[in-house]
Amino acid sequence: MKRAVRPASDQLLQRVAERLRTMGNPLRLRILHLLEERELTVSQIVRRVPTTQANVSKHLTALRAAGLVASRRDGVHVYYRISDPIVFVICRTMCDAILRRASSEATQLARTARSLEHRAPARGSRRAEQGTRGM
Repeated sequence: MKRAVRPASDQLLQRVAERLRTMGNPLRLRILHLLEERELTVSQIVRRVPTTQANVSKHLTALRAAGLVASRRDGVHVYYRISDPIVFVICRTMCDAILRRASSEATQLARTARSLEHRAPARGSRRAEQGTRGM
């Protein structure tokens, strides 16, 4: 049974686009996936990603503003965690779609290569020899 599709308001579509834009950065995706395992401090994240502490902090601020991560203070440390696990459903859906497409493209390329092999003249054939005689 199909679910009825509600028309999306412009405001809702704007919010979806903003959240997807926030997720659309490879470093932010890496940070999100690190936080999938457990909550971490900025210093712990910095040890696992190839960038500076200032850059990690900037990206965490954007992720927090988008509602994707939350933070808590414990003494001098601020711990970050995932606040909306739907982010992983979105990431897995996209990864699956990309892998399916890549597999389909690889299959098509293999078919094309086999087709070209069948059309190409065999080594030692008269056609191949004629191409080398003029050299």
